[in-house]
Amino acid sequence: GYVNFGDKSIDGTLISTDSIDEIAINARSHIDLNSLFKSIDLLICNHLGIPKPTVNDMVHGVHYGEIQPEPGREAYLTKLESDAKKRKAYFKKNFDLVDLSGGSWTIQVPLRKK
Repeated sequence: GYVNFGDKSIDGTLISTDSIDEIAINARSHIDLNSLFKSIDLLICNHLGIPKPTVNDMVHGVHYGEIQPEPGREAYLTKLESDAKKRKAYFKKNFDLVDLSGGSWTIQVPLRKK
């Protein structure tokens, strides 16, 4: 069971509640609970019948029910789309694509219209 060290005297020294708090704070940097968390996650996945998360899911997270585009980004994305259309129109107006052949390869490159 649980031992209340705050009320005990060990080797003649009383462990205060503050000391217990200090020990708990130090334990946060010394005790690794990752394996416990992984086990619980796997247990939940098995119970729900869903696949175990991949490394990509763990690194980038799984995003359920996201709103696209994210709130506040609509104006920025609209500007990006508008700028892309302007660049494409400028390119079509000022350049033609021509084929360059190098024997076993062919590549299209822009050539400025005269």
